[in-house]
Amino acid sequence: MEKEVELVKLKTLIFHRDIVFLNNLCIFAAGYNRNKMDQHLDIKPFLIEKLKQQHCLWSYENYSIQDIPDDVLVELVMLYLDIDEINLLFQLFGYKKMKRAWIENVVAQGDRYYNLNIFFAWYYFHAKRPRSYVKAMATRQLNKRLAA
Repeated sequence: MEKEVELVKLKTLIFHRDIVFLNNLCIFAAGYNRNKMDQHLDIKPFLIEKLKQQHCLWSYENYSIQDIPDDVLVELVMLYLDIDEINLLFQLFGYKKMKRAWIENVVAQGDRYYNLNIFFAWYYFHAKRPRSYVKAMATRQLNKRLAA
């Protein structure tokens, strides 16, 4: 009876602009309790394998792929993988670290990914005016790099 109630609650969740992880929902529905550390240990290798399948890590040696910096992993996943994998990144790194890596690595690339950055600003970072926000962050990153 309790599992049926839990499943009904899961079906009534609202997914709009909320980060909901299907993996956790399935585990919850099945009644399993999984340690967060175990989840974190599973996520990073999974994302690295997905990036390998997309041929995004061609410049890395096989032995050094596991040591990829977190900000580079965030950048590559945001640019080349899908929303489900990006949601896993939020689970792994958290909102603040994701936002910082996005601004420093993806937004800083300027107009190349302008439309994608507008989507990220609106969907993940809840910017009220995503176009203005992306332009301001790109300008800020350019000024930081020129001042250094």
